[in-house]
Amino acid sequence: HPGGKVSLVMSAGNNESISLVDTLDRLFGAGEVVMIKAHDIRASIAFMEQIFAPLIRDGFVAICEGGLAVSQALVAHPKVGHVHVTGGVATANAIIWGPPDEQAARKQMGTPVLLKSITTELGNISPIIVASGGDWSDSDLKYQASHCAASHAWQNSCNCLAPKLIILGESWVHRARFEALIREELANTHEYPPYYPGTQDRYRRFAEAYPHAEYFSAGPGVRPPASGVWTAAPNNREIGAPTKYMLLSIDGASAEPDEYCLRNEAFANVLTLVTLPDASPKAFLDAAADFCNTKVWGTLKATVIMHPSLTSAQPELEDRVCANLKYGMVGINCTGYISYAGFTTVWGGYPGEALDTLQSGQGFIKNTLMVDNIQKAVVKAPFRCTMHTLREKEFLFSPELSAALAPVMAKPTSITRVGKLLFTLFTTGVGLSSKAEG
Repeated sequence: HPGGKVSLVMSAGNNESISLVDTLDRLFGAGEVVMIKAHDIRASIAFMEQIFAPLIRDGFVAICEGGLAVSQALVAHPKVGHVHVTGGVATANAIIWGPPDEQAARKQMGTPVLLKSITTELGNISPIIVASGGDWSDSDLKYQASHCAASHAWQNSCNCLAPKLIILGESWVHRARFEALIREELANTHEYPPYYPGTQDRYRRFAEAYPHAEYFSAGPGVRPPASGVWTAAPNNREIGAPTKYMLLSIDGASAEPDEYCLRNEAFANVLTLVTLPDASPKAFLDAAADFCNTKVWGTLKATVIMHPSLTSAQPELEDRVCANLKYGMVGINCTGYISYAGFTTVWGGYPGEALDTLQSGQGFIKNTLMVDNIQKAVVKAPFRCTMHTLREKEFLFSPELSAALAPVMAKPTSITRVGKLLFTLFTTGVGLSSKAEG
């Protein structure tokens, strides 16, 4: 078509479903045909070819794989009119501004190397604000500590949905107990191999910046390899052993503008506890929102945990904090996983980021209702919800279970496949240990 445009979707490395959503968004939201560039660590072409078979057959979608040279050729291709990137800021800056040694000068002159439209989703620290106030029971504290810690641990915390920061009121009557429960949860949560490239380097930089960090370990969540060498697909690349959960604690009121844990996304299992003054629930939530907006890197997703008794007593606080947080997604009583799973909610950084100072990026995906002039999405869940990620559900992380579940989902009537799934549930080491702990 003379006015048609090819959109290049550069796939994420941590989740194949992101590529599917990005592709559908460009196809039906933007009206563009799509070239999918699969990520190097995801052997996902056959999987996506099967899903998109009719669209590939009719010429609306194509898929390719390859390294840096392939990505550069595709970005520069004259038929590519738009680029969509899910990844890191360094990748986006290289695409937009060129080699690292040229970027500062190009940004100053306003001369990007990319002269095409671009949308980006580039990560986030994903803070959780635990509102002071309300009638918390010890059971409530245990539940939400498990919710926070398990959300952090998901996918070895190599996910922009995984929270890296928990903000608490410094004089909250339950603060000491909640912090102790976070430590207990981390100490009883298994670690998983650092499959994502660069995880151990990022983890090491945090350890060097915070020599007094605390460490917790329940041991690997999968059986160590007999060879002693941890590897991952594709091509059995060596990835290193699982890292312990690192816990940092800082005073938010005295934090410097360049505080390392507030300005860098770990993309590893590093969690920070932050305290702020809390003269009242309203004052605390206002201060927490301002802290997140001004001191915490990223604008993608923030979570607020509010006890129902506080919401009942002061119902205006919920909408107030949602309005104050400058994030593309705000969740009440739900971390990023539930928020992202809602397919009528958009996903993207808060509007207004400039190309030369990108954090979480520009543009929204998943705009299935095709709403104009979006500022943010708000997702609200019950204080206790069956969709919450909890440590008692840790067996769901098991790769053995995933391998057994896939054929059951494809053919749910197969007795043989269902039998294999049940057998895996009761014989996987992770599943058994989690069942005992739960």
